[in-house]
Amino acid sequence: MPFSSPQTLLAVIGRRLDSFAAERGIAFRPLAESVGVDPDLLHVADARISLEAFMRLLHLLEIVSGDDCVGLRYAVHFQRGDSGPFGFAILNAPTLAEALRIYHAYQRIVADHTFFDIEAAEGEVAIRWRYSRLLAYPEQYADFHAGVMMKILRSYMGGEWFPRRVQLARPRPQSAHLHLAYFGPSTGFRAAMNEVTFPAAALAATSRTADPRLFEMMEGACRAALEAVDRRKDLRLKVKERILAVLPMGRANLAKIAGDMAVGERSLQRRLAEHGTSFERLLDETRRELSDRLLTTDTPLSEISYLCGYSNASAYSRAAKGWYGVSPQQKRQSHGG
Repeated sequence: MPFSSPQTLLAVIGRRLDSFAAERGIAFRPLAESVGVDPDLLHVADARISLEAFMRLLHLLEIVSGDDCVGLRYAVHFQRGDSGPFGFAILNAPTLAEALRIYHAYQRIVADHTFFDIEAAEGEVAIRWRYSRLLAYPEQYADFHAGVMMKILRSYMGGEWFPRRVQLARPRPQSAHLHLAYFGPSTGFRAAMNEVTFPAAALAATSRTADPRLFEMMEGACRAALEAVDRRKDLRLKVKERILAVLPMGRANLAKIAGDMAVGERSLQRRLAEHGTSFERLLDETRRELSDRLLTTDTPLSEISYLCGYSNASAYSRAAKGWYGVSPQQKRQSHGG
């Protein structure tokens, strides 16, 4: 099954999915292989898999199990050390502030999320993240991601601690009991962005099990791992990731992307030419891929126009006719939408 999104995930994040599925009487290997995931790769320390494939895999587990909280249950099953040096650095950070610094600086080792940020203001800390619109079925992965974040926070604050607010960019589950019990009563759904908010005073919380020497070693390993991730990425994928991140803001131009990548505009164009492409071609490809995906959903055409970075619906319609030979509405109808 082809996946158009360039985002990837550290494969060992799924290493416990086979036992998790087995506990529920589910044959895991056929499910994994049906979405293009090699189950054996999930036990290879530095292997990466498609983030979309992993999201689809969790979605299949939801369908087969009949449990629309399966992502959160996997977060409970998950062990933070499973993410290698990244997880061990967080486990051995002396304070919550240091743990979140590691998370912010090195989270790309684990997954290529479209947006991730930690902001402290007015006595409050907000951890926010979202995924690309190119990624299908993110709901269970959003639960998993938020659940693992809660594990980190509680390792400093205690098992009975709750944040001020948790907002999830997923529909409300059929029964929200597990979410409310795990995240607390101030949990919301269908948010524009995933968010966990808590008092800034919590940043000073210390860990009784931190090992300063191991922490230093693991942060060094994180630096090396992040460099390796960036080296392995194809330049075209790096550019498309950055285009996706800024398309809705209307800032997906050569100057912006080159600046974000800390290279000159001419240098970036020259390097792309060596890869047989250009910035303009990648911008058009990314817009079309995003349009393709969104036209299979019930997203309004006006919103698709905005998300694809067009100044108005007419500009999007002209581009769509160039891609499809028909209007966006006709293309959607051909999908049965």
